[in-house]
Amino acid sequence: MGQNIATEILKETIKDALREYDKERIHPNTVYYINQVAKQMNTTYRKIKSLIEKGLLKTTKDGRITQRAIDEYLENK
Repeated sequence: MGQNIATEILKETIKDALREYDKERIHPNTVYYINQVAKQMNTTYRKIKSLIEKGLLKTTKDGRITQRAIDEYLENK
């Protein structure tokens, strides 16, 4: 019986931790300007522009970059 209670407490603790983690994550539809992405990735505006021109980093119609596009680029890098 004591082990079941400990297991339930552990499950609840993990669920709480995951909820907190999700709150801290950046929403995939958050958008940035090129200079913001350059700063975030510790590189230059020109480098980000080059990635966009090569089709390696996608932008929205207005030229901004979504967090999802950044994540996809970093996964495929």
